[in-house]
Amino acid sequence: MARGVAKICVFLLSSFAVAFVIPHLAVVAEDGSHRLVRSEFREGIVKVEADGASVSDIIDSIARTLGFDVRGDVPNEDLRVTRTLEGTLDDLLAMLLRETNYLLVMDAGAPKRLIILPAGTAVAQPLGVLSVEELRQKEGELVAQIAQYEDLTQEARERSKPDLARKFERYLSELSAKMQAIRARIPR
Repeated sequence: MARGVAKICVFLLSSFAVAFVIPHLAVVAEDGSHRLVRSEFREGIVKVEADGASVSDIIDSIARTLGFDVRGDVPNEDLRVTRTLEGTLDDLLAMLLRETNYLLVMDAGAPKRLIILPAGTAVAQPLGVLSVEELRQKEGELVAQIAQYEDLTQEARERSKPDLARKFERYLSELSAKMQAIRARIPR
């Protein structure tokens, strides 16, 4: 009997290496609505079944299934999805995060971290037209972006990716210049 159980455990463990399935995850939203998400990964394809789920719910389910972390705020929180999505991780992220800047950090071919970058800080109005409160809000957004890009720059250096580190450094320089322009407009 014990040998049969051991064989079943070995079989189950070897099967788990081929396919990862997260069962239905029911979430009750603040408004009382139910959201269901089920995701699975087989042979390089991610399949997600969503019923009233937000983009954030779907990305969290994919992240749990594939074992990576998510940093940053997922856009389109009001959007609800009820459908089956299927494709590579890259395909699904491109579809779910369209018009959003994000970075997928890979380690040995497996996703390690999804970093969703804050929306651009381009100011539609000239700085002189913005109120002090709006300027402070822009300043806060820039502080968060600068911290995030500093982390990304350091990680790129640690992973011996100098080209990527230089790109992040250039963007950090642009963000710092925007920060200085905003701070010059805020009365102290």
